[in-house]
Amino acid sequence: MDDRKKIIIREIEYWRRNRLLPEVYCTFLLRLYEDKEHDQNERRKGLFTDFTSLLYVTIAISLIALTFLVIYFTQFSSSMQIALLSLILLALGRGLFVTFRKGLAVVHIFIGSCAVLMLYTLVSLAQAMFPGANGALNTVVILACITWMAAGWKTGFVYLFVAGITGLFMLTIASVFF
Repeated sequence: MDDRKKIIIREIEYWRRNRLLPEVYCTFLLRLYEDKEHDQNERRKGLFTDFTSLLYVTIAISLIALTFLVIYFTQFSSSMQIALLSLILLALGRGLFVTFRKGLAVVHIFIGSCAVLMLYTLVSLAQAMFPGANGALNTVVILACITWMAAGWKTGFVYLFVAGITGLFMLTIASVFF
């Protein structure tokens, strides 16, 4: 490969890392300029072919399983459950940060897990602090939905934005009919 192609490939990889062009465009341009051998190695990279991706998925699934164990199969007090859920949420948040920085595809597993666990932890906290107060519960759900919408808008992940809108819509319907 001549020097000109190497420079072009480095520039395209720079664009991909810094998200100056969409991933699809970068992949297309790289396939045009790279040789066949490098292209076949790139195709073999899937969601679970990389060991670190598999490790992160295993950690995420283990933390989600631990969450359900803490919630449904223990007799901890509410404050102890909230503390353990907060620690699990911090661990998932750390995994989200690491996978997002590395640009791994498994980041979406961490995003979904963090979003649902954040909502559950905040609802549990609101119920523990204000038992029977529906206003506090509604406020927490509204704040979680707004957070999801803002995160979806900022990152470009449409599913987060749609989840926030859907949550607000469902809360509105629930408050009208119930």
